[in-house]
Amino acid sequence: MFHTRGWKWSVVLLLAALLAAGLLARRDWKLGEDALHELVLAEPEPIEEEGLIFTNKVEREGETTYSVVCFHPDTLEETVISTFTFDSAEVSDRGYYFCGAGMTREAFSSDYSRMAVTKCYAGTTKRHAGWIDTAGNFFDVTKALGRKAEGHYGGPAEFYALGFAGCWFGYYQHIPDSAAYMDFYVPVDMVKRGAVQGSTFRFFTSPDGEDGNPVSETSGEAYAPWNVTVWLQDMRRTITGDPNAFPDDWDLVRSPDGTKMAYMSLPKPEGGSEPDLYITSTDGEPVKVTGYSFSLGENGFVLIDWR
Repeated sequence: MFHTRGWKWSVVLLLAALLAAGLLARRDWKLGEDALHELVLAEPEPIEEEGLIFTNKVEREGETTYSVVCFHPDTLEETVISTFTFDSAEVSDRGYYFCGAGMTREAFSSDYSRMAVTKCYAGTTKRHAGWIDTAGNFFDVTKALGRKAEGHYGGPAEFYALGFAGCWFGYYQHIPDSAAYMDFYVPVDMVKRGAVQGSTFRFFTSPDGEDGNPVSETSGEAYAPWNVTVWLQDMRRTITGDPNAFPDDWDLVRSPDGTKMAYMSLPKPEGGSEPDLYITSTDGEPVKVTGYSFSLGENGFVLIDWR
């Protein structure tokens, strides 16, 4: 009898220990302030190629392919950095993907090994944010975080990819049965619920707006990022205390040393509809760049970075 009781108590203690370990494993890991600052101020991951970075999109037979190409303006060397292909046919029974960031720098991770996409489930409004690699494998950030709309707001989960900036991946949630959106940010190599940084911003679309633009409401500390870059720049300026640090350039890219800028510009009407490429120093005149083999513009390649 004594041995039987002892065996039972051993089993109970073992089960209690396993349960405690399981609860500890499920406890959210919290990103400390020092770790957050380190990630916010981190340098981009290096790539082997140096030069101007372009991307283009090709759609054919229900598939979309994005190519990323590096062009060195001095040597005229061109290198394909990465290529991403995914199913974009909305009639597909398997569901389909789309890139909300479009042909912008934010569509790609800092080393161009990942591309932000949203997975759309066939026959439903269910959407998951994540990214694909160059082999076409989808990493489901929504699933990994377990941040589902069911049981919280009700209705199918609607999470959309915003894109990348530095070490961060951004996504936003559409609150079902409303015109409200909320955005969130998580480290690419630390996709854990405790590492998610949620903005205090809620974005509301208003069909009654006078100029047709969205209107917003905020709670708590007010700032209004609608993409990852804006959020990251805001965080960097807050940490450094320098409002002029990390300047935004919406229509041009800066050289790695910050002394030059490159941009695309449409020529005069009589010159045609394809943009030209220019490089200018901070105190110099623009110089037209030639020697690249691809076309530029909406149906060609778009300048997104300078590494």
